[in-house]
Amino acid sequence: MDIKKIVKKIEETEVPEVNKVAVAYSGGLDSSLSIELLRRKYKAKEILPITIDMGQGKEEVQESRRKAKVLKIKPLFFDLRKEFTEVWIGRAIQANSDYLG
Repeated sequence: MDIKKIVKKIEETEVPEVNKVAVAYSGGLDSSLSIELLRRKYKAKEILPITIDMGQGKEEVQESRRKAKVLKIKPLFFDLRKEFTEVWIGRAIQANSDYLG
Protein backbone atom coordinates (compact mmCIF):
# COMPACT_ATOMS: atom_id res chain seq x y z
CA MET A 1 0.00 0.00 0.00
CA ASP A 2 1.49 3.36 -0.93
CA ILE A 3 1.61 6.39 1.36
CA LYS A 4 -1.03 8.33 -0.62
CA LYS A 5 -3.58 5.57 -0.09
CA ILE A 6 -2.75 5.42 3.62
CA VAL A 7 -3.13 9.19 4.05
CA LYS A 8 -6.38 9.16 2.08
CA LYS A 9 -7.78 6.37 4.26
CA ILE A 10 -6.85 8.29 7.42
CA GLU A 11 -8.45 11.48 6.11
CA GLU A 12 -11.67 9.70 5.15
CA THR A 13 -12.07 7.79 8.41
CA GLU A 14 -14.72 9.25 10.72
CA VAL A 15 -13.58 9.66 14.30
CA PRO A 16 -15.34 10.36 17.59
CA GLU A 17 -14.91 13.62 19.45
CA VAL A 18 -12.06 13.39 21.94
CA ASN A 19 -11.98 15.60 25.01
CA LYS A 20 -9.14 14.25 27.13
CA VAL A 21 -6.73 11.42 26.39
CA ALA A 22 -3.68 9.97 28.14
CA VAL A 23 -0.82 8.71 25.97
CA ALA A 24 2.19 6.62 26.95
CA TYR A 25 4.91 8.88 25.51
CA SER A 26 8.43 7.55 24.90
CA GLY A 27 9.62 10.02 22.30
CA GLY A 28 9.69 7.25 19.72
CA LEU A 29 8.06 7.35 16.33
CA ASP A 30 4.81 5.66 17.42
CA SER A 31 4.10 7.88 20.40
CA SER A 32 5.17 11.05 18.57
CA LEU A 33 2.88 10.26 15.64
CA SER A 34 0.09 9.47 18.10
CA ILE A 35 0.35 12.98 19.53
CA GLU A 36 -0.01 14.54 16.09
CA LEU A 37 -2.82 12.19 15.09
CA LEU A 38 -4.71 13.11 18.26
CA ARG A 39 -4.25 16.79 17.50
CA ARG A 40 -4.97 16.77 13.78
CA LYS A 41 -7.44 13.96 13.23
CA TYR A 42 -9.19 13.57 16.57
CA LYS A 43 -9.05 17.28 17.50
CA ALA A 44 -8.26 16.24 21.09
CA LYS A 45 -8.91 19.10 23.47
CA GLU A 46 -6.44 17.88 26.10
CA ILE A 47 -3.57 15.41 25.64
CA LEU A 48 -1.79 14.04 28.72
CA PRO A 49 1.51 12.48 27.64
CA ILE A 50 3.02 10.20 30.28
CA THR A 51 6.68 9.14 30.35
CA ILE A 52 7.95 6.48 32.73
CA ASP A 53 11.63 5.90 33.45
CA MET A 54 12.09 2.20 34.22
CA GLY A 55 15.82 2.26 33.71
CA GLN A 56 16.05 2.65 29.95
CA GLY A 57 19.01 4.99 30.30
CA LYS A 58 19.72 8.67 30.72
CA GLU A 59 20.28 9.27 26.99
CA GLU A 60 16.91 7.80 26.02
CA VAL A 61 15.09 9.86 28.65
CA GLN A 62 16.89 13.05 27.53
CA GLU A 63 16.03 12.32 23.88
CA SER A 64 12.38 11.83 24.85
CA ARG A 65 12.35 15.22 26.57
CA ARG A 66 14.02 16.88 23.56
CA LYS A 67 11.40 15.48 21.20
CA ALA A 68 8.62 16.54 23.57
CA LYS A 69 9.81 20.15 23.24
CA VAL A 70 9.65 19.87 19.45
CA LEU A 71 6.05 18.61 19.76
CA LYS A 72 5.29 21.39 22.28
CA ILE A 73 4.14 18.95 24.95
CA LYS A 74 5.11 18.54 28.59
CA PRO A 75 4.88 14.88 29.55
CA LEU A 76 4.09 13.89 33.10
CA PHE A 77 7.32 12.17 34.15
CA PHE A 78 7.51 9.29 36.62
CA ASP A 79 10.78 7.78 37.82
CA LEU A 80 9.78 4.19 38.60
CA ARG A 81 13.23 2.58 38.38
CA LYS A 82 13.21 1.55 42.04
CA GLU A 83 9.73 -0.02 41.92
CA PHE A 84 10.52 -1.75 38.63
CA THR A 85 13.69 -3.36 39.99
CA GLU A 86 12.37 -4.15 43.47
CA VAL A 87 8.90 -5.39 42.54
CA TRP A 88 8.39 -6.20 38.87
CA ILE A 89 11.69 -7.83 37.91
CA GLY A 90 11.35 -10.25 40.82
CA ARG A 91 7.82 -11.16 39.75
CA ALA A 92 8.97 -11.63 36.16
CA ILE A 93 11.70 -14.02 37.33
CA GLN A 94 9.22 -15.95 39.50
CA ALA A 95 6.90 -16.26 36.51
CA ASN A 96 9.77 -17.48 34.34
CA SER A 97 9.18 -14.59 31.93
CA ASP A 98 10.99 -14.46 28.62
CA TYR A 99 11.45 -11.22 26.66
CA LEU A 100 11.45 -11.64 22.87
CA GLY A 101 11.56 -15.38 23.08
